Amino acid sequence: MNAHREIDEPSVVDIRALHMDFQAPECLNEEDVQRYGADLENGVPFEPIIVCFDGASLFLKDGFHRVEAARRRGLTELTAEILPGTLEQMEEEYRSMVVQAMAELRRTSQFDLSAESWSRDRE
Repeated sequence: MNAHREIDEPSVVDIRALHMDFQAPECLNEEDVQRYGADLENGVPFEPIIVCFDGASLFLKDGFHRVEAARRRGLTELTAEILPGTLEQMEEEYRSMVVQAMAELRRTSQFDLSAESWSRDRE
């Protein structure tokens, strides 16, 4: 597999080989996992999961609830869109999205979303 190009068509991946480092398991929403599980049992096709390949490892980027639903039902393979990328690149992309979202919220919101405000509210 060449890590320097995007795979044109979705591929089937062994979900047991996926590194799940990008999202903590406690972030899974049980209702979503159950809904995807019911979809699986009813033959509803899933959108491909999104996986980044760094030349050696497959990192799950999107599809954590679908993977968990599949695992619970004993499946070992899902269709995936495989993109070149590393865990570090995924994390940087996420941080950038959060910064952009916070900037947009600050711009459009009447609420104080500054870091100082959040820390005051937690005390």
